[in-house]
Amino acid sequence: MANPFLLTLLLAWMMIAMNCGVAVTHHVNTARPDDSGNGLAWVTAFKHLQTALSRAVAGDSIWIAEGVYRPDEGTTYADDDRNATFTLKDGVALYGGFAGGETVLSARDSDPATLTVILSGDIDQNDENADGNGIAETADAI
Repeated sequence: MANPFLLTLLLAWMMIAMNCGVAVTHHVNTARPDDSGNGLAWVTAFKHLQTALSRAVAGDSIWIAEGVYRPDEGTTYADDDRNATFTLKDGVALYGGFAGGETVLSARDSDPATLTVILSGDIDQNDENADGNGIAETADAI
């Protein structure tokens, strides 16, 4: 039979640990097959940035892998919602430039020309994009 004092102590420790405000790193990778991961590692990354933003709290960070992210995609968002926006949270840091396997922040590529992360407003995904980088080359292409 388990010691009730030790069980109580363990339960108290777990409650303190859950509420102590330990910062979490959320991972996002649009190349994931779906949004069912927990975001705590690249292999379980969220597919959509909105999902990570909805889960993050002050002190957390979000690591974003190369790709195009739209505000109408993710948890509780309706596809093609022209009113959808990315709403950033105070105290949550967003970092792009990841390939999707890094384990330390310093391993990301901070050159915006490589491993580019694009927060796109092309909700209906019909902008012309000749080079496939997710950015319309001219105003007429929008």
